[in-house]
Amino acid sequence: MMMMMTRDIMRLQTKWTLLMGVLILAVLAPGAAGQCQYEVTIIQAEECPPYGYPPTTGLSLNESGHVVGYYKYCVVGPDVPFLWTRETGMIDLPLPPDSYEARAEDINNDDQVVGLMIHNDYGHRAFIYDDGEYTVLPPVIHDRGWSYATAINDHAQVVGYRSITEEVDPYNAFVWSAEEGFTDLGIMEGPFSSATDILDSGVVVGWTGTPLVKQVFLWEHGDTILLGPVPGGSSSAAGGINRRRQIAGAGRVEVGRGRASIWKSFLWDDGKWTILSMLPGYDGATARDLNDVPQIVGQSNTTENPNDHRALLWQQGEVYDLNELAVIDPGFTIQRAYDINNAGQIVADGHNPINSTITFVLTPVDRPAGDVDGDCDVDVGDLLFLLSEWGNTNSPGDINGDGIVNVFDLLALLADWGA
Repeated sequence: MMMMMTRDIMRLQTKWTLLMGVLILAVLAPGAAGQCQYEVTIIQAEECPPYGYPPTTGLSLNESGHVVGYYKYCVVGPDVPFLWTRETGMIDLPLPPDSYEARAEDINNDDQVVGLMIHNDYGHRAFIYDDGEYTVLPPVIHDRGWSYATAINDHAQVVGYRSITEEVDPYNAFVWSAEEGFTDLGIMEGPFSSATDILDSGVVVGWTGTPLVKQVFLWEHGDTILLGPVPGGSSSAAGGINRRRQIAGAGRVEVGRGRASIWKSFLWDDGKWTILSMLPGYDGATARDLNDVPQIVGQSNTTENPNDHRALLWQQGEVYDLNELAVIDPGFTIQRAYDINNAGQIVADGHNPINSTITFVLTPVDRPAGDVDGDCDVDVGDLLFLLSEWGNTNSPGDINGDGIVNVFDLLALLADWGA
């Protein structure tokens, strides 16, 4: 027993000696403000003569970089859902039975897909697609109204919103699982609510109110917290939530009499609002999703030209135009970034030189293993992030992939120091 206690004490001493050594190195080493460059893969549906290339929009990707979205059949036809991987390329998902179009909205790490289909008899219906099989999620009144699935976690819990009467409105947020069926979250301070994202722990975010005046809600196993509008604004809406329970989104802010309101992006973290920076020349921004670091993605907006967007990345208090970080040919424009995974891969859409809508997959170039905060440098920021994640599982700080952030990840980070 005494020998075992001695070994445990020695291990603790070794751990803290290493920690102190790296902390001293962090203090003495000069800081480096890095940022990743991205290689770009383009996803585009096949040409459909004489109409040209169909508009193609990827909306979500999982930790393996598998992308889902939709394209317009022959440019003007119905929406066709697709799944893309580097190994298979772009594959059309078979349309659900008795439907004529569908959109894929989200994908989990088991390649289960959720979205919206249009049924020949019943209209709009939420669905789950799993290895060729469809499950349809109906509205409250099964043969009336509609439903929409927006996100799915790795336990196949689905969130979205659905009508609760025979009319189009009102609608409310829901959580669905095969084991428990529907849990309707209520209209809260409605008359509407919508769920936009769900963690593996079952925590849900979304919005409640009206499309113009709404606020973020955080729902956890029956308890609901309303976050209110962004500071100085009139509304807030959640784009996504990460494992650290940080929420990214955007809210409306009035900019003066006679002018339209603008959207400002935010990061909400344990009650603290941070308004995210905007690009020079743009007066608004919309954050759509974030990973666990957090890195946040979205788009710039402007009241002068509503169609002028630039895809954005927010990291460590700075905002970046992804067009300036991506290795991309002249004439291509990345306009809206929709999703980012913990490997730093981003899915976005934009235009090619002939103005067709296409999807971009951005992958960091030569990212060192020890770069856990996603800026392609291994420095003090990575050390502080790793220490904040110490002992956690399912974390970007788990460099060696053994399932937990521990001293072995610290050694791996130290081996890459300065890369």
